[in-house]
Amino acid sequence: MKVGVFLGDLDPTAGGAHTYAGTIINGIRDHGARHEFLFFSYGEAQPAGSGGNRFVRLRAKKRSRSLVSRLSTAARRSRHGRQRPGPLDAAARDHGIELMWFPTLAWEHVNAPFIYTIWDLQHRLQSFFPEVSVTGYTFEQREADYQHICPRAAMLIVPNLALKQEVQLFYGLPAERIVTLPQPTPDFALAHAADAAHLPTRSLGQDYLFYPAQFWPHKNHVALLHALSLLKECHGLRSRLILTGSDKGNLAHVRATAERLGVLDQVEFSGFVKQERLVELYQGAFVLAFPSFFGPENMPPMEAFALGCPVVAAQVSGSEHQLGDAALLFDPRSEKQICAQLLRLEREPGLRQSLIKRGLNRAQAWTGREFIESLLSVIDDFAPIRRCWSSDMPYIHT
Repeated sequence: MKVGVFLGDLDPTAGGAHTYAGTIINGIRDHGARHEFLFFSYGEAQPAGSGGNRFVRLRAKKRSRSLVSRLSTAARRSRHGRQRPGPLDAAARDHGIELMWFPTLAWEHVNAPFIYTIWDLQHRLQSFFPEVSVTGYTFEQREADYQHICPRAAMLIVPNLALKQEVQLFYGLPAERIVTLPQPTPDFALAHAADAAHLPTRSLGQDYLFYPAQFWPHKNHVALLHALSLLKECHGLRSRLILTGSDKGNLAHVRATAERLGVLDQVEFSGFVKQERLVELYQGAFVLAFPSFFGPENMPPMEAFALGCPVVAAQVSGSEHQLGDAALLFDPRSEKQICAQLLRLEREPGLRQSLIKRGLNRAQAWTGREFIESLLSVIDDFAPIRRCWSSDMPYIHT
């Protein structure tokens, strides 16, 4: 079957979405031979290592429009019955695409059947965060789009059982139309996978905490700043914290909080960093401290697992499915719990090394290969349905 994969803009500063795209492209290149895949995008750059795949460059009528604007306009046009072909729909018809897969948030109307991927429904679960309610891609836009897309999708892919149950609760889809496929461990992290037996000893007082995350409010940077303050005031530890990621509107608040708490001199704001530097930061860290309020899955813990960096993470809906026993969990509202888990990692003999070993095992158990093999099974199951009508001649109801 001829399958299209829509990758949106392929912007490296998109963080996890760009990393995820690179991993699935490589997985399809290496393991997807039983179907023909074409990749559609507006971006100029291809993810590292993606050479040899078939890419179709789309031209937007107004190149300045954002991904969010295009997604919302595409869904709105479909809801209002105006089926004028957009760039993706026209290209899909020209290339004879029989099934389209949307692996990220990016979506545009297509007349072909499609598989849609949902990473989270936090606009429903935690609508009070401004980034999913009042700015950018608003609550009303998100909800209208999901109400349109979900019932139309041939299949929905979600990362774990927690989100599957949420999709059923909020959108009433039958269980058999929802497939659970965890996000794969990113290729770049596996390429530098650690040797647990030869990792250096790290110290909470001498080494740094690491948190790679865009500066959205839900990423909860402020909780780590409060934990740093507790470590200093109550335990005499001036621990360092390195933060990477682009500003999405909350960096000024995070800086002001650090200054108010008296820990600004302990925090390094590194901005967006390339993957080579990211690997170095994971490998040199005492721990990945991951306090984000959003689940059900996040990519940095899997990167840390592969690179030999232990993880302390927020206990949110779905985290138990992704992290298992390979991370120490805490309530993201509580700096006291964050502080306690960091101290455990420092003081309990063998705990840090044990977490590193469990994390490596977890990272290597679900890679791009396993993900693509499972995806191919989903496509195989749909193929007997798709052959019932032509991909060359438009279907006309008479």
